[in-house]
Amino acid sequence: MGDFDGYPPNWPHPRYTDGMVLFENSEHGAAARCFTDTAGAVAEYPEAVIDCLYFAGLAHANAEEFSLAASVLVDGLDMLRDYEPDEHSITFLGLTGQVFIDLGRLVEAAEYLRFAAEQCMLLSEFEEGAELEFRAGRALVEAGTEAAAAVAAFAAAEDGYLVAGRRNDAAETRFERAELAFDADELETARGHLRRALQLFDVDRLLDRGTCWFLLGTISVGLDDNEAAEQQFGAARSCAVAMDDVGTIADCDDMLAELYSDGGRMAEAAAALAAAVAGYDDEHAGRRADCRLRLGAILFDQGDTDEGMALFHAAEADFRAAGMLDRVAALYVLRGRIANNGNRRAEAFELYGSARGLYEQLGDEVEKAWCETLTAGALMMDRPEEAELLLDRSGVVLAPVNREYYLTGRMYLGGVYFKRQDLTRATDLLTTTRVEALVLDLTTLAAGCALQLGGLALLRAEYTEALELLDAAHPTFVAENAAQQLALCRQFQGLCRNALGDHSAAEHALSEARRGLYRHSTPEMIAMGDIHLGLVYLESGRFDESAAAFAHVRDLLLGAKLDDLVPALEVNRGLALLRQRRYPEAAQAIEQAERDLAAGGQALDIAQCRHNLGAVRLLQGDAVAAIAAFESAAAHFATDPGYRRNAIGCELNLGLAHAVEGRNGVGLEYIGRAREGFVEQGMMVEVAKCDLLVAADLFDRYPDRLRDVIALGLPAMLYIGHRRLQFPQASARVAWARLYADLQAMIFSAVAECGDSELMAELVEVTLNSGVHAAEARASVERALATADTPAAGDIGTRSETPPLFAPAGALIAGVDLPMRPAPRLRMPSGSTALAAYIDSAVQRYGGIDPGFEIAAW
Repeated sequence: MGDFDGYPPNWPHPRYTDGMVLFENSEHGAAARCFTDTAGAVAEYPEAVIDCLYFAGLAHANAEEFSLAASVLVDGLDMLRDYEPDEHSITFLGLTGQVFIDLGRLVEAAEYLRFAAEQCMLLSEFEEGAELEFRAGRALVEAGTEAAAAVAAFAAAEDGYLVAGRRNDAAETRFERAELAFDADELETARGHLRRALQLFDVDRLLDRGTCWFLLGTISVGLDDNEAAEQQFGAARSCAVAMDDVGTIADCDDMLAELYSDGGRMAEAAAALAAAVAGYDDEHAGRRADCRLRLGAILFDQGDTDEGMALFHAAEADFRAAGMLDRVAALYVLRGRIANNGNRRAEAFELYGSARGLYEQLGDEVEKAWCETLTAGALMMDRPEEAELLLDRSGVVLAPVNREYYLTGRMYLGGVYFKRQDLTRATDLLTTTRVEALVLDLTTLAAGCALQLGGLALLRAEYTEALELLDAAHPTFVAENAAQQLALCRQFQGLCRNALGDHSAAEHALSEARRGLYRHSTPEMIAMGDIHLGLVYLESGRFDESAAAFAHVRDLLLGAKLDDLVPALEVNRGLALLRQRRYPEAAQAIEQAERDLAAGGQALDIAQCRHNLGAVRLLQGDAVAAIAAFESAAAHFATDPGYRRNAIGCELNLGLAHAVEGRNGVGLEYIGRAREGFVEQGMMVEVAKCDLLVAADLFDRYPDRLRDVIALGLPAMLYIGHRRLQFPQASARVAWARLYADLQAMIFSAVAECGDSELMAELVEVTLNSGVHAAEARASVERALATADTPAAGDIGTRSETPPLFAPAGALIAGVDLPMRPAPRLRMPSGSTALAAYIDSAVQRYGGIDPGFEIAAW
């Protein structure tokens, strides 16, 4: 340096000269001491002192003694304040800035560098000033807290570079500002900087231009401009191809695959992912594994499960090679969910356990608890008690930290309650879970809850409510391509439509479900779907098609070596024969199913066969055989809470069978117990039917208790009339026509024999307005029940997921030829409401029935 006037005589000082020699020999610590000694020796000469301090600072910096360097350099800068800016001060400031960068004091470093840049501008040293501004900007970026100051530095640098004609360097400043804007989520600003950068970069700067195009594509994705993003990633890929940059080509293919997937272009997505897998080398094993994982998922959705699973295994190896054990665990979770959805619960249990072990190794308590939640989901059908314990334990961990995981566990717990037939708790828990999921915008979880709630409503024969829930879930399953959930949703919708008598809509829904099951499910589930479709044919009177469907299911089961499911088919075939009044053949089919099940020791399934067989015997007029069958079935059902509804149905059927045999007192005891069970299950239509049957018995045996008959039977009749659609099978509503008319005739007779003309007038008006009239003559209630036609329903091999098959036998307590419409509240000429007291009694006893409007009687 040494360009200042006023250096001491005999300059350079000997120690200064020694310092230079030591510095050139890289003995920086010794050199720094020489320069410091010299500064002390020439203290009366400021220019010489400044010279010494500069080289002392430089020597300390080269010796990585940055604190000492900063100290002497700051002292030198204090002395330079007395001098005009020149190249010497600019160099001094630049070195100080670099030392502060090395110390990690980045904001202070940027201040020195920008001060140096300002002096360059004063001296018209635009190019050097631009370099200093760029260095200042980079220091501020690394500081991470001064984005606005960094943007200003880069803008000043761009001005200087452009004056100096350095367009590529000016473009670099634009790219830096684009990254800052991107990090601040100022995407439009970032896009503007990148477009300007592309204008400035030379066409042969392929790496820089490709980087800009890639970031532009990423920004367009963030702006939901996928069309632009596809073009931009394509341009980035072209640059990478021109450079033969295989890794970057793979990155572009990776991003393009995401765009293709979002657009539903799965074939293109699969091709792009395959190209990315081929392009990533072992150094990018993690990226390669991710692409394999996504490609495997696509192939799974397309039905190529073998190739999809092979890709999952390859992805696992890559994740392990990359040391990404958390991704290995996540892959185990994914494979576990696939296995569970395919009813391979033992495999799912093992995979969730492997994932849990890895998360425990990684110390991730939240994901470990999540694995326990998923394990419970796999266990809840076979080991509900163990599943509940796991859900309680994992819920404690998840509730405060991850509501999605926690609420999923609550959904599974609802399934546990459902499995136990604790339907009220299941409904309450699933409802509250769904509400919170909707609030948190967890649409997939909300749809899952709605699907289960729809199943519960279907079980309660609340078909309109079930359809509302299922219709709400359906779009989510379609949007997310959740094939199995979609198939189950369509199956439930079909069962609802069938129960409401809309056989065409039912067939359409079940056919859609069948296609989904064939592509994405197990032979067991496919068979059950085909059985449901066969039942639709049966319900609509297409007996030949129903028989053909059941024959097809039999071939399917035998072909898949699922002989253990053939008895389920035989039971449904027996019910189909029963529907056609072919009682001997029906009994033969059910008995064959029972024999097949006996070989496997499936006691509860055998009990369902005996329950059905009892109903057949009752329809054949053999009440003694029916009682024996019902008692045997009831004893088995009582051993498992999951079959509670079946047990209640047996009790009611036993009551009817004993009544047929003339043992009315015994029959009433069974009917009373059945009523208590129906109340417990919330099946209020069935409760009302029990009350009607008791009222009929009173009418037959106690002619002096007519008012009791009316008080008990009329509210029940009104309630059933208003809840006329809440029965499992539409055909059963027709089958029960005589019984409903008989019961109604009994009520009319009781009112007539009481001589209550006012009550009779009200009853006539209500009956006329509901579109149903009393029978001309009343037959035996018990006989009508025992001989009424019966539809098929339910499947063996699963716990009771539909109301009991024969409760009461013959009518199935399943339906009735009910009024065409619920009667409105009628205002009589006197101003009173027709049957007001009995309507109020029905509401208190069974629940709301008010149609919500009132009309005048005449």
